[in-house]
Amino acid sequence: MPYLRKFFYDFLSKITKYFIRIYIIPKNPMKKFGINRKNIILYLFESFSKRNLVILRNKCVSLGLFDPLNKINLNRIEINSYFSFKNKEDILKIILDKNIDKIIKKLDIKILPVSVIMFSGNKKKGMFFIHNLIRKIKVFFSLLVGSDFFIFFLKPVSLNDILKKNKYDDLFIEKLIRLTRISFIRNKISILGPDVNIQKNIKNKVLSSKKVQNLIYKKSRTENISVKKSKKTIIKLINEISSKFSYNMVVITGKILSKVFKIIYKNINVKYIERVHKVIKNGNKIVYISSHKSHMDYLLLSYILYKNGIFPPYIAAGINLNFWPIGTILKKLGAFFIRRSTFNKTYSIILKEYLKCLLHIGCSIEYFIEGERSRTGVLLNPKTGILSTIVEYAKNKLNSIVIIPVNITYECIFEISSYSREIKENRKRKENFYSLVKNLIKLKNLGESYINFGKPIYLSKFLNKNIFCLDSNACENIDLFKINIITKKLSETIMKEIDKSLNINIVQLCSIVIFFSKNNFVEINKFIKQIKIYISLVAKRYKKFFSNIEKIKRLIIESSKLKVFSLKKKFTKVFVYSDKNNYSIFYYKNNIEHLFILQSLVVLILIKKFLTKKEIYNIVILIYPFMKITYFLRYSSNKLVYEINETLKNLENQKIIFFINKKIIKINKNFIEFLESFSEISKNVLFLYLFLFNCLVNSSKFDRNNLKQTIQVKTKKFFQKNKKFSHFFSKTFFTKFLSTLKNEGYTDEPGKEIFMKKTKSFYKTLKEFF
Repeated sequence: MPYLRKFFYDFLSKITKYFIRIYIIPKNPMKKFGINRKNIILYLFESFSKRNLVILRNKCVSLGLFDPLNKINLNRIEINSYFSFKNKEDILKIILDKNIDKIIKKLDIKILPVSVIMFSGNKKKGMFFIHNLIRKIKVFFSLLVGSDFFIFFLKPVSLNDILKKNKYDDLFIEKLIRLTRISFIRNKISILGPDVNIQKNIKNKVLSSKKVQNLIYKKSRTENISVKKSKKTIIKLINEISSKFSYNMVVITGKILSKVFKIIYKNINVKYIERVHKVIKNGNKIVYISSHKSHMDYLLLSYILYKNGIFPPYIAAGINLNFWPIGTILKKLGAFFIRRSTFNKTYSIILKEYLKCLLHIGCSIEYFIEGERSRTGVLLNPKTGILSTIVEYAKNKLNSIVIIPVNITYECIFEISSYSREIKENRKRKENFYSLVKNLIKLKNLGESYINFGKPIYLSKFLNKNIFCLDSNACENIDLFKINIITKKLSETIMKEIDKSLNINIVQLCSIVIFFSKNNFVEINKFIKQIKIYISLVAKRYKKFFSNIEKIKRLIIESSKLKVFSLKKKFTKVFVYSDKNNYSIFYYKNNIEHLFILQSLVVLILIKKFLTKKEIYNIVILIYPFMKITYFLRYSSNKLVYEINETLKNLENQKIIFFINKKIIKINKNFIEFLESFSEISKNVLFLYLFLFNCLVNSSKFDRNNLKQTIQVKTKKFFQKNKKFSHFFSKTFFTKFLSTLKNEGYTDEPGKEIFMKKTKSFYKTLKEFF
């Protein structure tokens, strides 16, 4: 009989392989929980069914875990190696029997709680007949498309430990069962999200909210129209914004994307996703805030979260993507469309209420803080509209909202040619079905992609630091001005965390080395040496990935297939070649340029004159405040000195520089060519500061508006000739630049007068580098 039973379940598991996809969380439970193949396991189901047993066994056999169909022999009593909360009493009677205490100690049985969840919406309210019909349709659909199942393994508990603790605490087993039940519920919410009926009722919640109701009556009075007509206009706007989330669409898209990603990406590297699991386990509401370089960002992020047993977030997408058929598909995947810039108060109130409703019911949100895709590869200045709504919601209710910064980078993006065209034409092209199909045809080998989850920012803690006390009434009475200040500070913190999570890849390294080298072709061995110096200067965490010369060489050869750069053979030597006007090189070097900016500045100072450490500190500290606002640098004054020392130490270790009498620094002449090309990284941005300070020096009076107009006129001509600087300059950059002038003492407190002596001195310092 046991053989027939196993044969039956083997047969079922082979059939189900064609109709279902199984995802395990964590991916390697044996490694995570320290389980051996020899361990006897008693599986605890939340709710038992034969389907769940087939699915669990399928994965247990492939992972090498104890077979759930095997019986456990306890003093001639055979028990199943699985049970659920429903039949726990029968198992407990056997386990607590004093006659089998010694056998349990010998066997060292582990209880492993297991949750098997099918990704589908919760049961809908309605008539019995409709229920049956829907169920039959779903069965047919799951056979046709396939279903997704998630197996959550919780931390195993030794049966010996349970029995020992139960002797001293009679309620210990009951407490353990309660905690396990809570974990099962959280796993369910983690993957299935809030109740499907609540999700579908969001539109009605927005419409019935006080602010929107007041808006309807106000609109009818001011525009002299009926309440019914006013309500219709508001409903139209709610429908424009609202998502139409579909579980079935997620399953279909997941299946398609898994095949597409296998073709176009060599690998999808995911780091620190355990941070997200930890936040969810504590019952927090999550807002994912990501960098934005490609349309692939939201597809990749949602896909990775879903694969790891996390409910896909509702995505704030630009209204430009709301065209047929993409708009409909994205809405079913959780996208809600927003207008990027609007002065329509009615629209902004509805959008705010929609966001608050999503957070209130426990949905996670994903949005791109830069507001648009970065066409130049650099991190853009943050847009704080949605963030201010989240802050506003968090300060009124003491909700546990957690912001998770996400950095998504690629070895190659499919939009690079369209970005190049947009920069040349100085205009953004509208997305449409034709352009989308055109880009999809171009999809090919895009190398590797990287998704890094940054350190979570607990909003309550952040507000607590910036507001005197969060639990007092003062918190609720914060005015709009204070919210804006806090939001700006929060946005800068998020940008720094996104930057911290950046992953360096070989394409970016090759691009920056080629871009700043004197020639557009470099001999491969010389090229590898330069890459090694770059890595040694930037961060210790990357050294292990690029320590081996043969490994770097292999990575260069592999990444040359992406056609960002090429390898050319001349006689016996191999050269790394690329046209410096190649937009791809410019784009990918911009991804990581900020990581080397401080080190490059130190090198630039060393090239220009023989100096002591103290003199280097003084020059760097003088220039750093402007670099900080340009590149979202995060170093404090103490950390800055440490980074300078580390740079000098690294250069000394590699014998690129040496000290005379332990004070004056001298350069090794063999490395002068490399140092000159490396110093060009900071020289570029210093040229921009030189230009801006030239405008200040030639101004008789500091008039904010006049200076703004003067700089805008001059920069228009300047950027036409020097397009490589265009990505630095924006309204936000200008505001930050003026604020830094005031903070660093180049203008007076009201910002009306220029202190010429200090300004000219700084201008003179900058001029010495050119």
